[in-house]
Amino acid sequence: MSISISTTTTKTFPIPTTNFNNHPSPKPLFHLSFPPNSLPSSLHHHKPSNKLSPLFASPPPHDPPPPPENQLDYPTLTRQAVSEFLLQLGISHEDAVSISSNSHKYTQMLNDSVMELDELDSWRNDNNNNGGGSGGDGEEGFVGFKEKVIRMAKEKGDNGKVAFLESVGLSLSSAINVARYMSGEPLPALINKVKYMKEILFCGSNGEGLIGKNARRMMRHLSIPVDDDVQQTLAFFEKVPKLRADRAIRGLPHLLGCSTSKLKLMVEQIGELSVRNKKLGQVIAKSPQLLLRKPQEFLEVVSFLEDLGFDNEDVGKILARCPEFFAASIEKTLKKKVEFLNSIGVSNDHLPRVINKYPEFLVSDIDRTLLPRMSYLMEIGFSRRDIAFMVRRFSPLLGYSIGEVFQPKIDFLINTMDKPLREVVDYPRYFSYSLEKKIKPRFWVLKGRNVDCSLKDMLGKNDDEFATEFMNI
Repeated sequence: MSISISTTTTKTFPIPTTNFNNHPSPKPLFHLSFPPNSLPSSLHHHKPSNKLSPLFASPPPHDPPPPPENQLDYPTLTRQAVSEFLLQLGISHEDAVSISSNSHKYTQMLNDSVMELDELDSWRNDNNNNGGGSGGDGEEGFVGFKEKVIRMAKEKGDNGKVAFLESVGLSLSSAINVARYMSGEPLPALINKVKYMKEILFCGSNGEGLIGKNARRMMRHLSIPVDDDVQQTLAFFEKVPKLRADRAIRGLPHLLGCSTSKLKLMVEQIGELSVRNKKLGQVIAKSPQLLLRKPQEFLEVVSFLEDLGFDNEDVGKILARCPEFFAASIEKTLKKKVEFLNSIGVSNDHLPRVINKYPEFLVSDIDRTLLPRMSYLMEIGFSRRDIAFMVRRFSPLLGYSIGEVFQPKIDFLINTMDKPLREVVDYPRYFSYSLEKKIKPRFWVLKGRNVDCSLKDMLGKNDDEFATEFMNI
C-alpha cells in the first residue's frame, strides 16, 4: 500500500508491522511524497548529536562530600592543628610546618589526649553553635577536631617549646623537662637564636648534623640572646663538635645560670691539656659538671697531679679517660685516696703508674668499695703486702666486684685448677679475663693434653700463640 501526495518528490519509509501471531507482514510499505524543500533542514542534513535531553542528562559535578568523622586522617589533622597553633605564637608559616612535621611524639601525644576525651562530640557541637563549622556533618567534625587539638596544645602551657625542642633532636621527655627551664623565653626568640647559631656553625662545615645538635642543645640550656654573648659563646660551640645530648642533658640544665665568659675559660683550660674536638665532646658529655668548675679549681687538680709526678700529656690522658677526676675535691676525695694507697703499701714512687693505669681509683668510695674488697682479699689468704704488690702491678684490681669477679674466679682457681693463691699474686691480671670465655676453655685444653703452666702462660698469649704452643696448630 502507498499514498501518493506529490509526483515531484517521493520518499518511501518502510514501516514494519507485527501481527499478534509473531509473524512478519509481507513487506508492507507506506510511501509518503513531499514537495521539494518542503522537509525541514533537520531532516535533509541530520547529524547525530551527543547532547542528551535534560531529562536524561547527569547532574552537574560537585566536590566529593567530606569523609565521615570515623574515616578522618587524625594524625594529619593533628599536625595541621599544631602548625596553626604555632602560627598563633608569631612564628613563620615555614617554621610552623617544619616544627609540626618533625615533632612526631609531641603531635602523637596531643592526638592521643584528644582522642581519649569523652567530650569530643560536645566540643564539635559547641563549635557548630559558635559558627565554627561549615558544610556537612563530616566537615564540622573535621574543624572541631583541629580546634580541640589547638585547645589541648594551649592547655599544655609550654607555648610551643616542647614541639620545637623535639623538632631539633630532643626526646619528648627531655623536651618537656628542658621547656620548664625556658618558661619565660618566647618561641620566636628561641627559634631566632638557634637559626643564628646554625648559620654561623654550618658555614663550610661537613659535620652539620653533629654541630647542629650541639648548638641546639646548648642554646636551649643557656638561653643566650643573639648579641655579643652569642659571639663569645661561639668559641665554646666550635670546640665541642660532638657532644652527646642524650647523656649530657641531665647535667647541663645547671648551666642555665652560667656566663658565656666562664664557659669559654673552662674550654680553653681543658684545651691546654690537648683535649680538643672529639675528646673534648666526650669529656663534657661524660662529666658536664666540669663546666661549672672555677678555672682556679680546675688548675688546682692539674697541679695536684703534677706534684705526684705527672707531666702535661699524662694529665690530659687522665682527663680524657676519667673527667670526673677533675670535678672532685682535692681535700675530701683525691688526697684521701692517695693516703689510702700509701696505707696499703703503695709508695709515692708507684703512684703515677697506679693512677695512670686506673685513674678511677681516686674517685672510688673508700668505705663502700675499696675497704670491703681489701677485707675480702685478706680473708681468703692474701696479705696486705700481697695486695699492695698486686695493685702496683695491676691497679684496676680493687675496682672489681667481690661477688661477680673475685669469688667465682678464686673458687675456680683453687677448687678446679688446683693452683695456689701465689699464682694470682704473680699474675693479678687473671681477674681481668672472662671465666667462661677464656679461663675455663683454655684450662680444659691444657688439662686434656696434661700440660701444666703458669697463669701468665695460659692467659697472656693471644689465640694464635696459644694454639701454636699448646695445640700444635
